Amino acid sequence: MNKLRLKTTLVSITIAFSFLVGCDWESEEILISSTGNAGDLIVVMDSSMWAGNIGLQVRKCFSAPQEGLPKSEPVFNVIEVYPSSFNRIFKTTRNIVLIEKDLSNEASTYVLKENLWAKNQLVLVVKAGRNKDAAEIIAKNCEGIMGRFREEEWRRLQFAFARLSDKAVMKKVKDLTGVNLVIPNDYVFAHEEENFVWLRKDFDSQGHQISMGLMIYNTPYDSLAVLDAENIIAERNKRTKVVDGPVKGSHMSTYEEYAPAEREFGFNDKYVKELRGLWNMKGAFMGGPFIHYSFIDETGKNQVNIDGYVFAPKFDKREYLRELEAIALSGVK
Repeated sequence: MNKLRLKTTLVSITIAFSFLVGCDWESEEILISSTGNAGDLIVVMDSSMWAGNIGLQVRKCFSAPQEGLPKSEPVFNVIEVYPSSFNRIFKTTRNIVLIEKDLSNEASTYVLKENLWAKNQLVLVVKAGRNKDAAEIIAKNCEGIMGRFREEEWRRLQFAFARLSDKAVMKKVKDLTGVNLVIPNDYVFAHEEENFVWLRKDFDSQGHQISMGLMIYNTPYDSLAVLDAENIIAERNKRTKVVDGPVKGSHMSTYEEYAPAEREFGFNDKYVKELRGLWNMKGAFMGGPFIHYSFIDETGKNQVNIDGYVFAPKFDKREYLRELEAIALSGVK
């Protein structure tokens, strides 16, 4: 009886092993999570292309200075990788631009692919044809391609924040302003009243203070004029007076000598107005970047305003600001 059981067990193991070996693991491969830091972007192309016009256009697009920062920082950290070094480790990177020669075709083509080698990954694949118009593809479509990579960074952060969100804070913000945001649990209320909330996050890094804040409020919407930058900034300056400085009577205001950069784009099927600029503290020596988003709520009667600011004088500020962007845009539904 024991021998029979042993024989049956061995047969079962053999059948199971044969089934596993026979599986097409490439087609059924389980994707791992993407790797790399927020803002990093791998660019894969050979050295001749990197030194040519297409390399120049890629750098101009993705390494362009981020608007609205007090010190120059690129929109993405472009990391060059040669095709011979593009191995399994690099293939899991969150953002990838892959430029390949395709001399079998006259025209160049491009496509954006999600989750090609890893989860939460975005890959731009450009096939450079014989007519050398691949550089033109990057130049003409830079804004749209760049916007797609930016959106992916926001969505990744929103997914992470959802797991760390403070439901009580989110509910209170919703009750006071009508805006439903995904808010991580390290943000606290600094000021609250009907139709206005100021949240802040303060922490220490390498012995230096860093402060980040979000202000959420609604204003009446009756015409497109209220979305003009001058009107948005005028209202912003009224609201930011609650953000006090280290000197009695000091308060935050928009830095008048620097005109905010304006942009309009679609996100989650909604029109969004974006302003990127600098703030300073009236009556005190403090300042930094801010990001402001305005969009119309589902009733069509209110303009939702979500404003984020960063104070981090010893550090680069792009990624701190990106965190605020992701939180703010989680309210665009």
